[in-house]
Amino acid sequence: MRKFFYNIYQTFSVRILLFLIVSQFSFSLFSQTNHLISTGVTVYVDSGDKFYDAGGPSGDDGNTSYTMTMCPSTPGEKVAVDFNYFVSTWDSMWDDEDRLVIYDGPTATGQDIGDLKGDYTIKYNTGVTPHGMGVEAFNSFPLIGTPTIFSATNSTGCLTFEFINGYSEQNAGWEAEILTYTSIDEPGCNIGITASDDSICIGDPVTLTANGTVSNSPINNDFNSGSIGTGWSATSSASFVNNACGYPSLDGSLYLWMQNAAGPRGLVTNVMDASMGGSISFEYRQAINNGNASPCESPDQGSGTFEGIYLQYSTDGTNWTTFKYIYPNGTEGSFGAEMGLTGCGNYVKRWTKMTYPIPVAAQSTTTQFRWVQAKVTSSSTDNWGLDNVVIAIPTGSYTVSIEDLSTSTILASQVDGEATCVVNPSSTTTYRATVDDGSSSCFEDITVYVADPFVLSCGTSTATSVGFVWTVANGATSYDYSYSVDGAPAVSGNTSANTLSVGPVTSGSNVELTVTPVSSICTDPQTIICTTTGCVSPVADAGSHITIDCNTPSINLDGSASSTGVDFTYLWSTADGNIVSGADTQTPVIDLGGTYTLTVTNNNGGCIATDNVVVTGDFATPTAGITNNTGTTVLDCTNTSISVTATGGGTYSWSGGSTPGTANNTLTSAGNYTVTVTGTNGCTDTESINITQNATPPTAGITNNTGTTILDCNTTSISVTAAGGGTYSWSGGATPGTSGNTLNSAGNYTVTVTAVNGCTYTESINITQNITPPSAGITNNTGTTVLDCNNTSISVTATGGGTYSWSGGASPVSASNTFNTAGNYTVSVTGANGCTDSESINITQDISSPTVNITNNTGTTVLDCSTTAINVTASGGVSYSWSGGSTPGMSTNTFTSPSNYLVTVTGTNGCTNTSSINITQNISAPSAGITNNTGTTDLTCIITSISVTAIGGVSYLWSGGSNTTSANNTLTSPGAYTVSVTGSNGCTDTEVINITQSVTPPVASITNNTGNSELDCNNTFISLTAGGGGTYSWSGGSSTTMANNVITSPGLYTVTVSLVNGCTDSEVINISQNINAPTAGIINTTGSDILTCNLTSIDVLATGGGTYVWSGGSSLNSANNTFNTPGNYTVTVTGSNGCTDTESVNISQNIIVPTAGITNLSGTTILTCLDNSIDLMATGGGTYLWSGGTSPSLSTNTINSPGNYTVTVT
Repeated sequence: MRKFFYNIYQTFSVRILLFLIVSQFSFSLFSQTNHLISTGVTVYVDSGDKFYDAGGPSGDDGNTSYTMTMCPSTPGEKVAVDFNYFVSTWDSMWDDEDRLVIYDGPTATGQDIGDLKGDYTIKYNTGVTPHGMGVEAFNSFPLIGTPTIFSATNSTGCLTFEFINGYSEQNAGWEAEILTYTSIDEPGCNIGITASDDSICIGDPVTLTANGTVSNSPINNDFNSGSIGTGWSATSSASFVNNACGYPSLDGSLYLWMQNAAGPRGLVTNVMDASMGGSISFEYRQAINNGNASPCESPDQGSGTFEGIYLQYSTDGTNWTTFKYIYPNGTEGSFGAEMGLTGCGNYVKRWTKMTYPIPVAAQSTTTQFRWVQAKVTSSSTDNWGLDNVVIAIPTGSYTVSIEDLSTSTILASQVDGEATCVVNPSSTTTYRATVDDGSSSCFEDITVYVADPFVLSCGTSTATSVGFVWTVANGATSYDYSYSVDGAPAVSGNTSANTLSVGPVTSGSNVELTVTPVSSICTDPQTIICTTTGCVSPVADAGSHITIDCNTPSINLDGSASSTGVDFTYLWSTADGNIVSGADTQTPVIDLGGTYTLTVTNNNGGCIATDNVVVTGDFATPTAGITNNTGTTVLDCTNTSISVTATGGGTYSWSGGSTPGTANNTLTSAGNYTVTVTGTNGCTDTESINITQNATPPTAGITNNTGTTILDCNTTSISVTAAGGGTYSWSGGATPGTSGNTLNSAGNYTVTVTAVNGCTYTESINITQNITPPSAGITNNTGTTVLDCNNTSISVTATGGGTYSWSGGASPVSASNTFNTAGNYTVSVTGANGCTDSESINITQDISSPTVNITNNTGTTVLDCSTTAINVTASGGVSYSWSGGSTPGMSTNTFTSPSNYLVTVTGTNGCTNTSSINITQNISAPSAGITNNTGTTDLTCIITSISVTAIGGVSYLWSGGSNTTSANNTLTSPGAYTVSVTGSNGCTDTEVINITQSVTPPVASITNNTGNSELDCNNTFISLTAGGGGTYSWSGGSSTTMANNVITSPGLYTVTVSLVNGCTDSEVINISQNINAPTAGIINTTGSDILTCNLTSIDVLATGGGTYVWSGGSSLNSANNTFNTPGNYTVTVTGSNGCTDTESVNISQNIIVPTAGITNLSGTTILTCLDNSIDLMATGGGTYLWSGGTSPSLSTNTINSPGNYTVTVT
């Protein structure tokens, strides 16, 4: 019940507030930036930042409404928020709520993409307040305790959040992870460029922004073909429509609609490589009305479980992770038209584009995605649809650039991001944006239009008016203007013309005009001051441009087009010309170029007009020049004529030559020649050239530098030098084009000498040759060419010449020579003419020692117990000599005692070599031993055989065992075993091992310490003790390797008892179980589970067991209990075997006070003689009770006496 107090003179209201206790959340924050909605401005964010309510990580959401916009720090990216938790007030019965509304854009306008309210950490449960909005676990789909992710799709990449505080209760609020990412709106190669303004004035700055991507698209389906398309591994049966339930898609084409498929239903992609990340984009809509006929029945909830859509990924095809849950929202829900499911808002009732970054955990080479609806009421209900599903994955790194096409200049370049630059074009310019990943590229152009400047100037003025004129501004629809005459208050207006006349005004007035183009590209205002004339302005016309030159050195100016009459006078003036006569006439005579000004005066008022004429004086003389085409001024034997060309004018006149009247002339004799050049203006100039002559021939000569004209083996070339001229040409030789030459063959050589003037002369020289060689020979005086141990030197004699030179030997410059080393010896024989011949002799050598080899016929060098003599044979020569043995002079010998024996071997060339063999002796006996591999000599139940290994020799013989002739033996029975060991030298030794035996078994037993072999809820374990041995092994229990064991579950348990000798015995015990729990139940004897102002307690009766324990109420240990406060109450029922069961009952409460109100129907609170009664109407409840008035029990009451009146509303 609520009360509303109304005073006849003053009104006030009192509201009873209900405070709820809320769990507090705490989080550890790292280096990220925390953004609180209470910032209330636009913030720029990065991935890794966090988003909180006004209380931040540890505070509550507060009682103030806020709006905040979140934009990406990096241009071209988009913002997404992924909620970790969300808790706010939502009372579905009274519409008391704190809401967070999410808008896709930089402002809180338009349609939202999320409307969050309630507690998402608690699963949805019909009728519970504050309202839980978590998604209940269903089959293999786990509980979802957050609103999940929301992302921007607009071009700015921004999200706007509006927190609407609708109730005074405070809650934990929310925490969300912030993600910034690049969305790929279209797969393939995409590039876009924008300008901050594409139509500007000169000098205005323009910001160019380019964004691009290169990607592939494993999924790119718009369903316009009426089929599911490619890229899917599994899909439920779906329909393809264009206007299901009157819902056309965003592009008006076909879309996929789920209307005839059993749950779970949805779509699953093929496996794809998503390791490069990317984005997933689609358009979604559900049916609106819950309970309508298929295909227009909306998802809501079934038996407390949401019928929303899971967007999931998997990297192994088995385990699926949800990263977006699309909550359902039915118009008619469990609470009526306005109190149904909220989920994340009703944006799902319209087609909405959703784009999300591919999660990092989903970025693998084996990724799949799926849209799945886990819970459906039937195959024909809970209808929803998809359209334009695109999964886009970057191909790799890419570069975005901006180019000025007019200059081919790259203005900006950015890797994997947005390129931007500022330009100031002075003329209309086209810019190109390009994206390139190394294998693919694309571009887009944008043109920035630069408008012509807006110019304001004075027009035609009179004595009583001022005229203005301006250029037509680009795009202007009209012109705002404002003018002031001599500083008077301004007059404003608008005109569509580009002229304006201000008048009548006083003669000589100054008029200041400001004009502003309307809707023009260039809107900057222009201002000018123009002045009226005091009389009628005359016309001054100084005539057109004229030229004077050497042909016409003076001329009359023409001002005849100026005003004429008795009222007009004329005056010519110049600053840089010369007026010869007539300066006060219309046609003065001038003789110098310059600017001449004509001033015409209207003597009737004194106003003047002026005009200028430019006279060009062309008295410049030409610059005469002569070009020597031949390149010389000297006539000689080479150049018999010289070609020249005159330059610098129009006509030419030479003082001589073959063509004296043309620019080109030919001169064939010496002399000084002058050309006169005349320009087009009649002015002249002269230039001269002097021609000389040289035709004298040179005097030729040859100098023999070598001093002989005969070539032989000593003189192989002859050097000569020609003289007498400038250039030389020989008839032969090594350098025929130079004065110096080398002649290396016989013949007659002629040189032609040419002087610098081209004249020539010749001279000759004759060269002969003698190159006959001698005949060389060698006599071998020794008669052999082989050096050996018998012949240590060889004597030879050379023949055939005058001098001799050997390549080696004892006498290398004599005809006779001696060699004592092997080699190829050459003698060079030289004749009188220096020519030579050679002869060679090859001397070899054989002084190699024989190769000695000793063959051991016995095969061993060791004398032992087996080998008492060793026989050997020497080889490699023709005779042998041993240092010992039985036959020392023979190649074969026998040794019977140890020693080092040497043999000397002589070869056929008389050379010798030696070798030796060492004979040793080994007659030591081996040392026999036995290794016990098993480590014991006692045979037991565990050790049934003993492994031994004999050592110390090369062969073995055992007295018993399984392997009597091997070193390794196995002994399986007790006794003394001997092994005989033989060494490698045949000598022997023995060793003995003694084996014993122990195989007596234990006797196993089990003692039941508990005394009971049945487990129940009272006896949850049984204690047992095993006996009879050293160690124990149980088949189960808590201590399976101890004698004492505890059993907690039924079964057949065996203990095995083991002695130290390994012998065992076992015993068995059977354990049973009785743990059947009672069936707990609660009977509501009151018949209602809601406490109200009328029903203040509820009686219940627990059933199903022997004893009862309640979690609350007035009788905690009785089957009967009474509750007078709301809550969830649980009873624990215990059976005779000690086992328990529980049952719960939820008691809610509705004691919300109505909102009392009073409407004053009379419109006044003052009783007067005219208004002697006041009619009031109470509102807000079912029954009413006034503290006074004519109708105290009705909602409508009449007051006819002053006072304070109270109405109680129930």
